[in-house]
Formats: sequence, C-alpha cells, structure tokens
Amino acid sequence: MTTARLDRYMRYGSMRILRDGRVRFSPWTLPELSFLSFMRLDDLIWIDSSGRTVMELDMSRGRVVSANFRYDLTPDELRRAVSSLREAGNGLERWIIPCIEHTCLSSTFREDYPEAYATARELLESCRDLPVAAHWKRVRETISANVENARAERAAKQAALGKRTRRRRSTGETS
Repeated sequence: MTTARLDRYMRYGSMRILRDGRVRFSPWTLPELSFLSFMRLDDLIWIDSSGRTVMELDMSRGRVVSANFRYDLTPDELRRAVSSLREAGNGLERWIIPCIEHTCLSSTFREDYPEAYATARELLESCRDLPVAAHWKRVRETISANVENARAERAAKQAALGKRTRRRRSTGETS
C-alpha cells in the first residue's frame, strides 16, 4: 500500500450501519466481540475477525450499497463470521443476508469453493429471520427482473430458431 493510501486507512473498534445505509464508526470495541475490527479506506470497509478479513462492504456517497464475504473462507470461518456479525448487531445484521446472497451470485465462489458455497446456502436458510437492508431489497428486485428478462429473451430466441428450423424442413431446404 502506498504512503498516501495508508494516510486514508482507518481502523475502528466498532461500527453502526444506520437504516438508510450511512455508517458511524467508534474507537470503542464491543467487549464480547473484541476480536472484531473495522477498517475503512475511501468507500470500502473491511471487517476482520481475529486479524482475518471476513467481510467487505462497498459504499457509495457514504452509504453501504453492497456486501460480500471473502471467497476463501473455510465453512467454519464463514459460520463464525455470520454468528459474530449477528451478535454484533448495530445494523450489521441487516447486511448478513445481502452479503451471503451477493457472495453466492459469484460463479468463482460456486465453482472454486464448493464446501463454502454449500455452507453459505445453509446459512442463508438459517438467517431468514434477520431483517434485510432496504437498499438490498431494491437491488434484489432489479437482479430478479434482469434474470426474468434474460430468460424471456432466451426463450424468444429459441422459439424463433425453432420456427426457422421447422420452416426449412417443411420447404425441403437444408442448412
């Protein structure tokens, strides 16, 4: 890291994510979770557990917009991270489900870390009782709409190819 980047790098003992996504940091650690630390550099926040980065939060205009877990976490590290973040509260619990969903969207995570992916899917089911950040609900709707549009386009292309093939067969044309 360059000296200029180190000057902007800040480490905190705790943080709070407000309902609108704004973030507040404190030098005070949570006594029961003193192994957690929070580092910020510009619009990126890393959450460390016992010195290992477990989660990253992306911000835009001072508000959290997305989150993901590190892909290389072992299944046990992933479980511990989710458990610790649930316990920490302070708005972090609203970003656990978005974090798991966003991480699971990655084909790299699915293909290169299958055990962690399976654990993430299990954790997603066990965390259904947690609140979800309002911003992520909007992102999720957009993703769902895009997936449906892509499916409809593929189906339309398949239908068009099927009609073209049938037409060629009926007229005796060959490709």
